[in-house]
Amino acid sequence: MVIFCDVETKTEFRLVTNLPDDGEAAVSDDEIRDIYRLRWGVELFWKLLKMYLKLDRWISKNLNFIAIQLYASLIAASNFTSDIYSRAMGNKLLDKIHYI
Repeated sequence: MVIFCDVETKTEFRLVTNLPDDGEAAVSDDEIRDIYRLRWGVELFWKLLKMYLKLDRWISKNLNFIAIQLYASLIAASNFTSDIYSRAMGNKLLDKIHYI
């Protein structure tokens, strides 16, 4: 069990892992914490894809088609967010480029 505290949120985390804690392949508590944070970032990214880009169902089981679906959704989301950003910032040049 690894216990660490997030100072900013004053939250204590307790993680149970089967990674080795002794010998040559030992993983330190700090490394486990970093791995957990990275994994949590991936989980949040997939949650975003599922909720906002409706990628909770794949149209095909073909790996190439899944990649195309994923890229198309990311491009659409990028265009959508850049459009919102340009309108919020009042950038006339970006608005003209979007309409072209």
